[in-house]
Amino acid sequence: MFDLEKQFTIDTKSLQHKFTNLQRRLHPDKFSLKSAEEQEISSNVSAMINKAYSALLKPLSRGIYMLEQNGVHFGEEIRADEPELLMELMDINEKVDESTLETKREIFNEMQNKLGEVTETIQQSFTKNDIETVKKSVIRLKYYSNISDRLREQLPPE
Repeated sequence: MFDLEKQFTIDTKSLQHKFTNLQRRLHPDKFSLKSAEEQEISSNVSAMINKAYSALLKPLSRGIYMLEQNGVHFGEEIRADEPELLMELMDINEKVDESTLETKREIFNEMQNKLGEVTETIQQSFTKNDIETVKKSVIRLKYYSNISDRLREQLPPE
């Protein structure tokens, strides 16, 4: 649909450009004077484009989608079950709860580094077809993203 390489790392600007072009051509508003059948087709295709774009735009949803393409399904919820990861997450959350704004900014920066490292691990693991490592890394990505988002809400803009 977006004519992208089948890899985890994508050019999001290119994705956005292709999405915009597709929507420009296929958006339901363009079909308002067409038959009901053509309007329905346009609406369904537009919804499919939106769903695909949303899935590919962010690393977490892209990783989940690519895992599903490889037969791995998380079900209702992605859960961490590695004791090491659980301890790390508890420690980080405790630090966030007890920290000053300055420390929260430091933790936020650490989380951005962790997100970058995990994203790189996912890319390399997909390249090697190491699906088990991808799965574990996507779980990490989910939790690190949640902490990062939480901190982003608590920090004033720079």
